[in-house]
Amino acid sequence: MQEINYNKISIGGNNKCFIIFDASATYSGFQEAKELVEAAADAGADAIKFQLIITNDAEKIMGEKQITVEYSQKQELVFDALKRRELNLEEWKKLKGLCDEKNITMIVIPSFPDTV
Repeated sequence: MQEINYNKISIGGNNKCFIIFDASATYSGFQEAKELVEAAADAGADAIKFQLIITNDAEKIMGEKQITVEYSQKQELVFDALKRRELNLEEWKKLKGLCDEKNITMIVIPSFPDTV
């Protein structure tokens, strides 16, 4: 297996498995995102991956439709679900600082090129 280096970490070859905790968009706000970082770090993950949510992306995903999702016996508009998960730039910076402090790599995946 080929070895690669990422963020001063060697992956592949005879190195240990690189474990990524996929938080995706499972959090509701900064406090829950922070708790996920702490849990992933405490569990020994090497990285945590978040989905970058911008509420306006909802229109790109589903158009003008009012789509409702159902989970845990609760119904919610997709727009409202995305809004709960949206972090501002300052919160993303704080989350990155926490990841650095906990020595865990933060990976953020945007939904669209202009989200970057």
